[in-house]
Amino acid sequence: MITHTSNSTEFKAFRIGKNGLELNPVLSNAGTQSPVEARYTYGKMVSNSIGDRFVFTHGWTGVTGVCEEFWFDKKCGKVSFKQSISAHPLQGVEQFAYPAYSPDNTKLYVSWFYNSGQGLLLQYNLNDAFPNSSYTILNQAGSFAGDLQLAPDGKIYVASADNGAVIAKVSVIENPNSTGVGCNFRDKKIVLAANSSLYFTEHFPEFMMDRSIPLKGLEKPIINIGNQCLGNPTTISVQPDFVADSVAWDLGDGTQVRSTLKLEHIYTQSGIYPVVFSWYACGYKYLITDTVRVGEKPVFSLGKDTTLCAGSLYNLASPVPGNSYQWSTRDTGMFITIRSPGMYWLQVSNGQCSSKDDILINYYPSLFTDLGDEYFICDDEKELVKLDAGEKFTQYKWTPTGDTTQWIIVGDVGDYFVVVKDFRGCNGNDGTIVQRRCPVTVYFLNAFTPNNDGLNDTYAPSGKDIVSFSMKIFNRWGQLVFETTDINTQWNGKLKSEYAQTDTYFYTAQYSGYLNKRLSEFSAKGSFTLIR
Repeated sequence: MITHTSNSTEFKAFRIGKNGLELNPVLSNAGTQSPVEARYTYGKMVSNSIGDRFVFTHGWTGVTGVCEEFWFDKKCGKVSFKQSISAHPLQGVEQFAYPAYSPDNTKLYVSWFYNSGQGLLLQYNLNDAFPNSSYTILNQAGSFAGDLQLAPDGKIYVASADNGAVIAKVSVIENPNSTGVGCNFRDKKIVLAANSSLYFTEHFPEFMMDRSIPLKGLEKPIINIGNQCLGNPTTISVQPDFVADSVAWDLGDGTQVRSTLKLEHIYTQSGIYPVVFSWYACGYKYLITDTVRVGEKPVFSLGKDTTLCAGSLYNLASPVPGNSYQWSTRDTGMFITIRSPGMYWLQVSNGQCSSKDDILINYYPSLFTDLGDEYFICDDEKELVKLDAGEKFTQYKWTPTGDTTQWIIVGDVGDYFVVVKDFRGCNGNDGTIVQRRCPVTVYFLNAFTPNNDGLNDTYAPSGKDIVSFSMKIFNRWGQLVFETTDINTQWNGKLKSEYAQTDTYFYTAQYSGYLNKRLSEFSAKGSFTLIR
């Protein structure tokens, strides 16, 4: 329980425990100082439905009224200031105000009374970043709004009157959760009686509400409709705790049922049927309507379980059209592509009618054929190699030879590939490479003539099937005159840009290549003559 001390900013929050009201309140100071206790002092404190905020208004005759919103810590009982709600800028002084929250706590309604003889009902949007600039004026000139009260039916009732007519009336905000004029303010909906007040019915009584037990029989029921598929019973009902003097159903196909809140009915044809539920309560007849849409249930099969060749793609498609499709893969289209084994299901829906089927997809093991990683031949020596794909297959296709036999004999280097097929029609494949490995040969000249006549002007060895090579050339005094690691790089007979003299020169060489298909290292040394 929260109270406010007059002529101060002090709030007192009393905890209500299992033993009743605890007399040591939590004290908070927040907001604007309220007026000193005096005659004609007005104000009201209203909490939202959650209990974490409340609005407090205060004022008195001739003094500007105040409307402020506060936070309330429900655990600790502390009050803190949230924001000030300002009135519409009219002539005169706003003396006091009455507030009410919308049921969803997003709107605040405040009626302001001014000493100029005017009274305005404003809606503030609390979700707006600046609620004071988001207000909407609901009542018209000549109509005065007083106390507000949120009722059990979710509407806000407003004590009001006509200016000068001195007739007490009640206005209603039909949809208080809606923004602006969409809240449907019904001005002066109920006329009470003549009133001695000059402007309006100022005070408003609390509604009689038992909040622990919902009222029954006064609320509008909701029709619940179950299965709506042709050939199956359709369940139609209202909430089981609905209370009325008597009830009746009209099911739209000529069938009428009485004295039950729930029934099952089988419609014999697809179509749209209006359903009417009527009841009597307190001497009045009421009714609500809804629609049953009876559709045909899709009937289909995804086919028999199947086993596929390894690596194959398989398309599954809905055999029947529908309004929506739901696959086990979370796809929602009419078909899917299968890439892995498993159980797959499809649910096809036509409106509220749906059917489901599944299929098991398995894969055969991959076909395995092994040609070997690589082979080596010396084509200069007319060597041959046999490539064998294995004898367990029904079909063979070789590339690039085009052969269709289990094995082939090849004498050319290159890449070879085979595709095989077994009795189930599944394919397998493998590939290999045939490489050249001939014995290495290197030849060294015994003389050269660097005289620019185009014949033997440079010195270099020659050879075939060389993997690596290095060579050094020395003069007779052991001086290095040339070296290379490329057999194609030749000595031009110069030493530091000078012509080397006619003489005998010596070489040493290291190279590698294949011997009997094995990589081997070799060395050579010798001499040659430079002739000018």
